[in-house]
Amino acid sequence: MKHARILLSSLLGNTLEYYEFTIFAIFAVQISKTFFPEYAPDTQILLTFTIFGIGFIARPIGSAVFGHIGDKIGRKIALVLTIGGMSIVTIAIGLMPSYKAIGIFSPILLALLRLLQGLFLGGEGVGVAIYILEHALGDIFKIRRGVIGGLIFTANLSGTLIAGVVGIIINNTIGLDTFTWRFAFVIGGICGLLVGFLRLSLPETELFNKISKKKKPKLPLVHMMRNHFREAILVIAFGGFTATIAHINKGYLATYFQLVMKFSANTAFLFVSYVSALIALLAPILGYFSDKYTYRRFNKVIIAAIIIFYLPSFMLITSHSYFYVFLGLTFIAILTAAILTPTYVFLSDLFPAEVRYSGVGVNFNLGVTIFGGFAPLVSTYLTHITELNYAPAFYVLTLAVIYVIFLTLYTRHTKTKE
Repeated sequence: MKHARILLSSLLGNTLEYYEFTIFAIFAVQISKTFFPEYAPDTQILLTFTIFGIGFIARPIGSAVFGHIGDKIGRKIALVLTIGGMSIVTIAIGLMPSYKAIGIFSPILLALLRLLQGLFLGGEGVGVAIYILEHALGDIFKIRRGVIGGLIFTANLSGTLIAGVVGIIINNTIGLDTFTWRFAFVIGGICGLLVGFLRLSLPETELFNKISKKKKPKLPLVHMMRNHFREAILVIAFGGFTATIAHINKGYLATYFQLVMKFSANTAFLFVSYVSALIALLAPILGYFSDKYTYRRFNKVIIAAIIIFYLPSFMLITSHSYFYVFLGLTFIAILTAAILTPTYVFLSDLFPAEVRYSGVGVNFNLGVTIFGGFAPLVSTYLTHITELNYAPAFYVLTLAVIYVIFLTLYTRHTKTKE
């Protein structure tokens, strides 16, 4: 029962925290009208996606702060603080006065709250992965680490799925306007606070408890950068690449299908919910195969598949045929689930336990911030200047090639070192 509580409480909290972060993108059209009513629709969306991207700027800072807490004080306390802080900020966004009420202060305060969201999320995703993977769950559930990694992304994507479903429910019950989107934020924040209380009862990981005080560096982040610089660069490249794929699904497609492809809001939310549900379903299954064929080998095969098939898959979703859209989304979901599934297991193995939280968290979130956080904004811009509806795929392929270059250099260095 203890291990079941550890697994379920951690995954549920992760689901809610990612729901709270990505619900902003789901309701981007309505939020843009609330906080930027004085601008044309295209400008409204660009400004809203800019604020969406601003949230990612604080993620590396958050991972540094909570990584330090996680490596020095404990994984558990860091995770209690992240979900509690995120939930309070999410409720505040839901209660934020509109532009018509307080003028320019409204979008400014929204941007500040979005920064705080990023701060707390920076310590959450990687922290949950490390917390679960460090517990001896395998001996209890006979679950392989790759499957656990898949379940973590299932929880993550479930937050996006729930956000899409909430969008459909609100649209079909009380309707979407410049006020009703707020319910999704307030309710999600309240649920997050409840999960935060559940986390208070969780135990610390045995691996962390076994680290002697002498072995813990005074400044884990500085120690990590001095002794694991190559690993840090590799994690940044991988984080940026995977986050771009993930946040095109989470943060861009809902708006893309409404404004670019001219589908209804209901249909757009349905597409996003479908791709999120499929990724969530496939992640633990593909995690099994990543265990079977080793994480690095599995990673290389999937990278090659993305370079070959991602562009054709995205071209399918530019069709107005429901069949081709669902077919394209299916291929994108398979590729996304396959590359995300072994992420945390692969990255956690790169760093020793005493700097793991900082090493994975800070560098992964740097990649997310530099490349992935502004994926919706870059995608919108590329689509606008090229007049190609599949232009976002070019961004993904560019980052895939960059990652392959750094992976090749790192692999050669480790072989030489051996």
